[in-house]
Amino acid sequence: MGQFKLRQANDGFLTQLCSELHNLFAIDHRTIQVETGDRYYPCSLAPHHQV
Repeated sequence: MGQFKLRQANDGFLTQLCSELHNLFAIDHRTIQVETGDRYYPCSLAPHHQV
């Protein structure tokens, strides 16, 4: 697990991720943050030197 590079966070990706979280760690309630890496819309919570 960790950071994944993907072009689009689609339903298939999210379904697979939820399944793996359940199978590997027995996590059934998830909150998932998806960032596309668009430099024009950086994560507002990230420190500026990391964005």
